[in-house]
Amino acid sequence: MRLRSPTLLIPISACVALWADLAGEADRTFQDEVIYFVMTDRFDNGDLSNDTGGLDAGLHRTIHGYDPTDAEFYHGGDIAGLRQRLDYIEGLGATAIWVTPVMKNKPYQYPTAGYHGYWMTDFLNVDPHLGTNEEFRQFVNDAHARGMRVILDIVINHTADVIYFQEGQYSYVSKTSSPYRDASGYVFDDIDFAADGINNPVFPVLSTGTSFPYTPLVAAPESNVKNPAWLNNPLYYHNRGNSSFSGESSVYGDFYGLDDLFTEHPDVLDGMVDVFSHWIREYRIDGFRVDTVKHVNLSFWETFGERIRVVARDEGIDHFFLFGEVYDADVPFVSAFTTTGSLDANLDFGLAFQLRDFISRQYSPDGLKNYLAQDDQHTDADSSALVQPTFLGNHDMGRWAGFLRQDNPTLSDQPLISLWKTGYALLFFMRGQPVIYYGDGQGFYGTGGYSAAREDMMPSQTPAYMAANLVGTYATPAANNFDTAHPMYLALAEMAQLYHAEETLRRGAFQMLEVSASMTIAFRRYNVNNGEEFLVVANANRRDSVQVQLPVMSGNENSSYRVVYNSESTQQETYTANGGNVSFNVGPQRVVVLKSLDPVPGTQASITSIAFSGLSDGDALKGRTRSRDGQTYPLRPVVEIDVTADRNPSVKLELIQPDGQRMDLGTDRSPPYRFYPDLSGFALGTRFALEVTASISNTVQSEIVRDLRWNPEDLAENVVVHFQPGLSSIDGWRLTAKGPGLAGGVPQEAEFIIETDFGWAAYLSPEDMSQPLQIQISKGAGTTVGIDRQFHEGHTIIPSETPHVYSVESQASLFFHEAEATGEFQFFLSGVSGTQILMQLRFGDGTVSGWTSAREKIGSEWQFVLPASQEGSHAYWNAPCSIELQVDGQLLPVSRKFVPAIAGTWWIDAGAEGGVFRSPLESANTMRIHYHRSDGDYGNYASSNFADYWGLDVWQGAATDTPWDQPLKPAGTDSFGVYFDIPLAKGAYLLAYVIHRGENKDPGNNQFVRFSDYGHEVWQVSGTETSKPYVLDTSPVRPTGYPLSLEDARARPVSLLPAPDSMDLSIETLPGRLYKLQSSPDLINWTDASNPFEGDGEIHSLQIDGNPEVNWLRFTIQ
Repeated sequence: MRLRSPTLLIPISACVALWADLAGEADRTFQDEVIYFVMTDRFDNGDLSNDTGGLDAGLHRTIHGYDPTDAEFYHGGDIAGLRQRLDYIEGLGATAIWVTPVMKNKPYQYPTAGYHGYWMTDFLNVDPHLGTNEEFRQFVNDAHARGMRVILDIVINHTADVIYFQEGQYSYVSKTSSPYRDASGYVFDDIDFAADGINNPVFPVLSTGTSFPYTPLVAAPESNVKNPAWLNNPLYYHNRGNSSFSGESSVYGDFYGLDDLFTEHPDVLDGMVDVFSHWIREYRIDGFRVDTVKHVNLSFWETFGERIRVVARDEGIDHFFLFGEVYDADVPFVSAFTTTGSLDANLDFGLAFQLRDFISRQYSPDGLKNYLAQDDQHTDADSSALVQPTFLGNHDMGRWAGFLRQDNPTLSDQPLISLWKTGYALLFFMRGQPVIYYGDGQGFYGTGGYSAAREDMMPSQTPAYMAANLVGTYATPAANNFDTAHPMYLALAEMAQLYHAEETLRRGAFQMLEVSASMTIAFRRYNVNNGEEFLVVANANRRDSVQVQLPVMSGNENSSYRVVYNSESTQQETYTANGGNVSFNVGPQRVVVLKSLDPVPGTQASITSIAFSGLSDGDALKGRTRSRDGQTYPLRPVVEIDVTADRNPSVKLELIQPDGQRMDLGTDRSPPYRFYPDLSGFALGTRFALEVTASISNTVQSEIVRDLRWNPEDLAENVVVHFQPGLSSIDGWRLTAKGPGLAGGVPQEAEFIIETDFGWAAYLSPEDMSQPLQIQISKGAGTTVGIDRQFHEGHTIIPSETPHVYSVESQASLFFHEAEATGEFQFFLSGVSGTQILMQLRFGDGTVSGWTSAREKIGSEWQFVLPASQEGSHAYWNAPCSIELQVDGQLLPVSRKFVPAIAGTWWIDAGAEGGVFRSPLESANTMRIHYHRSDGDYGNYASSNFADYWGLDVWQGAATDTPWDQPLKPAGTDSFGVYFDIPLAKGAYLLAYVIHRGENKDPGNNQFVRFSDYGHEVWQVSGTETSKPYVLDTSPVRPTGYPLSLEDARARPVSLLPAPDSMDLSIETLPGRLYKLQSSPDLINWTDASNPFEGDGEIHSLQIDGNPEVNWLRFTIQ
C-alpha cells in the first residue's frame, strides 16, 4: 500500500528555491548543510560502457569485478548517474553530497569486488568503473553550479591487499613480542619518530629483511600497481599481520587483510598530504570524510588536518570541512581526534546508537540524555558538538528503517514510518549536521549491515535486493526508485525546508530540557542575542500522548509559540507562555517543534556574575592519559564556569601565557558551562592564566584566574602506601602524611584497610599531586617508619611521579617498587609436574640469570625467588625476557615475553594455554572488583529482590552476561567492604559493568575497566567519579632510577621536576652506536662524559648536572 505524508506544510517547489539561496550566503558554513551520503556504484547507471571498468566483459567476473546479480560485486552505478540525478538530490533538500571513494580500486579481492571504493590502488585517478577524471570534474562543477558542495570519502589507513608475507602466516605479532628494528637490526619504537607537526625527527632506515616480524613481499604482476609510486614500497606498511581490532593491533594490524600503511613514518604523512592535496587542487573538493580514523595513530591527525586546510585556503576554499569515522561511542576517546587531533568533526556514532535505543528499542531516554550531557568534551577553538555530522544508519551498520523492522518485527508500514520520521526529525533539529543515507527516502530498509544495506536505487538485478518489500510504496527494487512523491522523500524534504528556513535550527545553541513524561525528551535551540527560540519535543511512546510543560528562555515569558513542525499533523497551533512556561500536548510517536513568535532581543538582558567553579589563583590543572584500541590520548581536565544572568550567555575561555600570548580554548553556548582544554603539549609545571568571558548581545563580563600550573599525571588520583607489618597484625598501624599539596596544608591520616598480595595498603587524595609529600607509618605511641624517603639526593616524594610507595616494618625507609622493598622477585609456577624444577630468565641479548631451584612448593604451585639486584646483570628490571624451565632435566620454554619490573610477583602457567601473569586473578582469567560503601549499607544479600542489595551487572567481557534483575552478589567480604569475582570471556580485554541496587546505579554511569589500564583487581568507593573510578588498581608500574633499556632510551622522557642538583643515570649501550642526550630546554651539562658518546656494550653510569628549568631528558641513538 502506498502511503502519503499528511505533514507537508510548504510546496516542494518553494523549498527548492529556499535552500538554493544558501549558495549566495557569504557566511555559509558546513553547519548549514544537509548532507546526502551516496554509494556511487549503487545509485544510478548513467553509462553502460564503463560497467566492467574498461576490461573485456567476456572475462571472468573476478577479473573485472562486475556482476549486478551479486551484492558483493560492481553493479554499474557511476558518476554519470550521479550527474543525471542531481535534481532528485537537490529536491530532497540536500546541500552537500558525500560520495564514497572514487579512486581506482583493486577490482576483486577474494571473496568480493571493490565496488565500495575502500580498496584503493591508484590514489590519484578515478576508478574506470565509475567514469573518468573529467567526468568527476564535471560532476563537481555541476553540483557547485547548484550551490551544492561535494564531500569526498578518502582512506588513509590502508590500501588494497597486495602485500603477502614470506612466512605464510598472518596472525598479529605485537611490538612487545617483536619490536621494530632498523636496517642494522637495532630496536626502536616508531612512536618516538612519528611526526606530529611539532617534532619531526628523522625516521630510522628500514629493511624488509630485518625491520618487521614478517617479511613483506609483492608478486611481480602487482609490484607497481599502486599510484603514486612510493605506495609500492613495502617498507611503508606496518607488516605485523591481521588486526584483531583490540589493543595495539587496532592501529598496527591489517584491516581485514588490507595493507596497513605505516602512518607513523613522516614519508607516509607527507605522501598522503600530497595525494589528497591533488584532489583539492584538481577538482576543488569542499571537504573530506576520512575512513577508519581510529585505526591511524593520533599523532598523524595532529598535523594532517592543518596541512590540508592550508592547501584548501590557498585554493580559496575557506569553508573546507574535514570529518572522520571514529567507529566508537566513548566521548573522551572520540573527541581526542578533534581536540588533540586536527579534524573538524567526527561522525556521531554514539548519537546513532542512543537514538535507536530510545526510539526503536524503547529504552529509557536517560542513556540519550547522559550521552548528550558529554557534548562539552567536543569543544575547542574550532570544533564542537554543534558541527558533528549526525546519522541514523549507514553503509556499514545498516539502515534506519531496517533497525526499526529488526527491533519491531510486527510493525506495519504506517507506524514504522512514524517512528522513522521521529528519528530523522531529531536528526534535523538536534545539534549537528544531518546526514541522509541514499535510499532512505524511497523506503529502503536492508536486511543487515554492509552489502545488505547497499541496495541499488537503479533497477536491481540482485535477488536479495529484489525480494525486499519497500516501505511506503508499491514500487519494487526491480524498477528505478527515484520517486519524488514517495512519502518518506516528502517527509525529508519538509524537514530540510524548515532546517534551511530557520538559521536558529542550524546554528543556534542547544540545551536539553527536563520533562516528567515517560519516554519523552525535550530541548531548545535558541539565539541568545535576538531571543529567537525553538522548543522541540519527541514522544517515543507507541500509544500514549503526553502533556509537557517547558520553561521558555528568559525574556520570552509572555511570548506566543506556534507549531512549525509536527511529524504526524498539519495543524499549526499557537500557545502562549504562562508563568515562564509553555504547556501543550504531544501525540504518540511524533516530534513537535514550536517557534517563538515575538522574541525579546538580548539587548535587554544582563549578566550578574561570572566565576570559575572550584578554581583559584595558584591552583594546578591536572591531566591524565588513557589507552583505548591502541591509541594513547589525553583525559583532559574540566574547567567549570558559574554564570548568573537573565538568559544563557555565550561563554568563551582563553589561556594567557606568561608572555601575554592568548590561546582560544573554545566557546560554550549553553549551560552547564564546561571546558576540557587539551594542555598535553605543555611541559609539566607550565604557568598560565585563564580568562573567561560571558556575552549576551553587547553585554560582556569577564573573570580571570592567575598563576595556574599544568600538572599532568598518570592514571593516579591518589597516593597509595603499601605496608608489610612483619609478623605482627595490621591492627594499630596508621598512615600520616603532611605536605603543601594536601587540602589546606593540613596533615591527613588513613587506615590500612586494603589487603593486597604485598601486604596492606592505605590511600590519600592530595589536592595537588605535584607537591612534595612526607609519609609516616606509626603504631601506638612511637613505632614509626618511612619519614621523608628521598628518591634522589635532596628531593622528597612527588606523588604524581611515584603514586605507589612501599614499606616493610623492619626497614625505616620507603621504596618505589615492591621488589625493591622486599629485595626479591617472586614467581609462582603451575602447570608442571616433576621432582626437580629449575627456572631462569633469558634476555633479548642472550644473557641469562642462571638456573634457580624452587624455594618450596605451596599447594600446586612452585615458588621461585630471584634477587631484585644482581651485579653485572640486567638487574631484572626493564629488560624484556622470557622464562626457561628445566623439569627433571628437560628444557621447557615459556614463550610469552614480559618485563619483570612491571610487577614484583609473577604467576607462570606452563600449561598448553598458559603464560606469564601479574596476578593469580589474571592467570585464572577472572576480574575482582572490591567495593566500599561509606555508609556501610550493602543491603540484604539473603534477599532475591535486586532492589534490596547492591549487586553487580556485567556484560561485555564477562563469560556470562547477568540479567538486570539478577545482579551478581559478592563472592566475599574483606576489610575494605565486599568483593565480586567475575569469570571473563576468553580473549576479553575489558569488562563492562555497573554496580546497582534496583534502578539506582553507583556512581550512575556504566563503567568499562580495561585490563591494560587497571589490571584484574580494582578497589572502588561508592560515589566515585567514573573518570577516576578506583582508589587502587593493579595496573603495571614503570620503575625509574634503574638502567634504561634500548626499548626505553629512544623517547620516553624522564621527568626531572623538581630538577635535581645532579643526577646519576645509567644506560645499557651497544657497540658502534652513538648515544646523545637531549633535554628540554637544552641546558644539561655532563660532568664525566662527552655528548654524544659511543657505546661499547657496557652499562655506563653518567652524572648529570641539573638545571631548575629542565623539563625532561632522553637519549637518541644513531
